Parts: sequence; C-alpha cells; structure tokens
Amino acid sequence: MHNLMNKNITIEYDEEMLLKLKEMIEEGWMKLKSFVKINTNQKAVSKQKPNLDFYHDLKEKFKNISIKLKELKLCEELRYFLSVSHLINYIVYENSLNSSFGHCCFAIELLKFFIRLFKTNLQFYNKSYENYDFQKTQREFEKIHFNYIREFYWNIYQPDTDFDENNMYEYAKSLRVI
Repeated sequence: MHNLMNKNITIEYDEEMLLKLKEMIEEGWMKLKSFVKINTNQKAVSKQKPNLDFYHDLKEKFKNISIKLKELKLCEELRYFLSVSHLINYIVYENSLNSSFGHCCFAIELLKFFIRLFKTNLQFYNKSYENYDFQKTQREFEKIHFNYIREFYWNIYQPDTDFDENNMYEYAKSLRVI
C-alpha cells in the first residue's frame, strides 16, 4: 500500500474535471440501478435472445471514468475502480446473456463501495479529515475490497468449462523451452 499522506503529495484538481467525473460516476450508478430493476422484473425465458447493448454502454462509461481518474492522477482510486468495474462488467454480461444469472445486488454493492472510497479519499486529499488516520482508513478499504473479491470468485464467477486444470497444466508444460 502506498503511503501518500506521509509523502505530502499535493494533488491539484481541475475542479471542472472532478465535477465531470462525479457526474459520470453518478450516471453509471443510475444506469446500473435501472439495469438491476429491469433485470429483476423480467421473467426468465429459457430461449431469450441476449441483449448486450446495456453491457457495452456501461463498459464504455466505465472506460471513460477510468480515463478521467488517470488524467487526475488518482492512481489508488483507479486501481480500485478497474477492479470493481471488471467484476460489475462480468455480472452485467452474464445477466445480459441469461437474466436468471442474478447477483445484480452485488454489482450495486461494489459500485457503492467505490463511491464511498472515492468520496472518502477526496476528503482526505482536500484536508477535510485533518485528524483522521488515512492509513487506517486505507487498510479498512483494502480489507473490504479483498472480501468482495473473495466473495466474487467463490460464489459468483463461473470458470470456462472448456479448460480443466489438468489440460491447462499440460498445455503450459508443452510451452516450456527445453
């Protein structure tokens, strides 16, 4: 973990860009909530045609948010956002293919987590929390993030069944240079 507070790094904000970033995050939040509402109200149809429009639209919004975070040089926030958006995109993609996949509430929870982290870190950078322990807060966020990742890979992610572990091992072994 990076020790930003002890290095006295000054982050200069382009206030207009920061407001645009907040708007983009809120827009993504509203889109995800509307997707969850539509998806939970749909009746599961076994032969439903996949609709990936929302998935591609959300993926593009997330890409734009990532670009803005990078432009603002908010590396820690970018790292979390890339991780969280990857998990959300997976859930949205799977639900676009099969509306009975579920886990939409988990996707919303992930985005709420990022929004909370983003707002908290901005307050630290703007010195709104003068006596608050920045490192302690970052460790808390890291633990929460780790628990989300663990939950995702234990209970949500479905690995591709075309490749089993033994086949992958043999394939990797065949790539070794003798």
